[in-house]
Amino acid sequence: MKPRPFLAWLHSQLTSKSSAPRATVIAAAVCVSLVVLSFLGVAFSVVLGAEKRDSKVSPELQPTKAARMLGVLEVSDHDFRDSTQYSPLVVSECVVHMPQHYAPCLASSMPFAVEFGEELMYPSFRIAVPNFADDHSRMRFFDRMRSENLVETASEPSVLRGVLNDHSVTVGERHARNFILRDVVVSAQGAQALRQQVCSAERIDLDVWPTYKNISESTMEISRAIIAADQVPLSLYNLLDQSTRVLEQVWHLISPSTHILVPSLIEKGSEADQLFQLLGIVAKPLSQDETARFHELLISCQESLIHPFLLIRLSERLGIWTKDQTPPQPKVVLYIDATSPDPGFAGSERVLIDVLAATLKGRGENERLVRWSDLTRKMTSLEDRIAFLRDQVSIIVGPSGDDMRFHRFARRSTLVIELMSEARISLRTWEEARILEQNFWLFALRTDANGRILLPETTLQSLSKIITEHLFQRSVAPSGASKFYDWHF
Repeated sequence: MKPRPFLAWLHSQLTSKSSAPRATVIAAAVCVSLVVLSFLGVAFSVVLGAEKRDSKVSPELQPTKAARMLGVLEVSDHDFRDSTQYSPLVVSECVVHMPQHYAPCLASSMPFAVEFGEELMYPSFRIAVPNFADDHSRMRFFDRMRSENLVETASEPSVLRGVLNDHSVTVGERHARNFILRDVVVSAQGAQALRQQVCSAERIDLDVWPTYKNISESTMEISRAIIAADQVPLSLYNLLDQSTRVLEQVWHLISPSTHILVPSLIEKGSEADQLFQLLGIVAKPLSQDETARFHELLISCQESLIHPFLLIRLSERLGIWTKDQTPPQPKVVLYIDATSPDPGFAGSERVLIDVLAATLKGRGENERLVRWSDLTRKMTSLEDRIAFLRDQVSIIVGPSGDDMRFHRFARRSTLVIELMSEARISLRTWEEARILEQNFWLFALRTDANGRILLPETTLQSLSKIITEHLFQRSVAPSGASKFYDWHF
């Protein structure tokens, strides 16, 4: 593992070939050793110190006595054993030789309103490359991964960068930050502007910083809050991609009285409303123009991280990720005919559905083919859909699209087959499926001159074979993420 910057400095001091007098070298070594010991003591006290900061930790989410990482939380109705092993290390005090862009140091250099900052260091991990339908799919995937144009976009917010080889990708340590701002008066829109300044490590412009002079009798007063979403309309996709990760990262700073704010009214009974209810969260709207006085405003800074800690922890909260339950072998093949699939599939869905139906009929094992559009029309309860995906679905197959994200609600070992145009290789589902120990296959399909997907007989035969082998339980056992190193104290 590459040493932290201040440890590298220490190493250079101790290994120098300088001709300085022996006493000077020893004295320098003692001094820098004391500095390091001081930092380690601070870090150790910080990760343990959550117990002492009762005002910043929900009583029902107190860390255990052995807590050293963010993820070690005492919650009676959840089993967090698996996500905890990927827990980030948390440091919340600026010490000598700590990089100045770390949150504790940023907080100490920012205006008085920034009361607290903590740096979260998400550990490195490794995931396997996809299973490939053919050599062409393999080639297109590696071309995409090695492309000089591999950049983060709104649709691909967290492409896994790292050491790529023929079998796996090793993702380096990723950092995120939490800040607490004290006594600010802003609207939801203004809070997002502040968030951008704080998270980009810019100094806050005090000339536009709201003051108490702007308070009117109608100004709402909120003791502690976090704005969990900044996109309107508030959809289930936005919640899964942004809000659940933001909330997980600050969960240890949330108390029962913390206001979870969203920028628009959540329609009662909507998918967004149902997901918040399943997570035990009461979200309150704060419109873009409505102004509130926040005694404490939590700011969570991250890069829409796709990380085992965040993904597995959400599955644990929803009761999807369990090791102790072994339900019967599911019998459903779910076809995702998403509302926004790759347009090149417009004329190909009927062919795919016919192949899937013929494959299941040929087996004669009472397995069912269910279309996602039919399921969502008949089953409006999100809790029921999650239970259906977890308990009854063995295979998820379909073109790239928004609704492929629902594979997150399926259990481990689920076969996930994503079909996509060779010109639009999507990486999100592969990243998440591998982390969640789902068996992921990638089909990169050629197109004609008009951009329509081509489905030659060899592709259809390959699809049928992969499904049959999985249902016979002869498929390759899925591999999840693996830790590249452990944090040690």
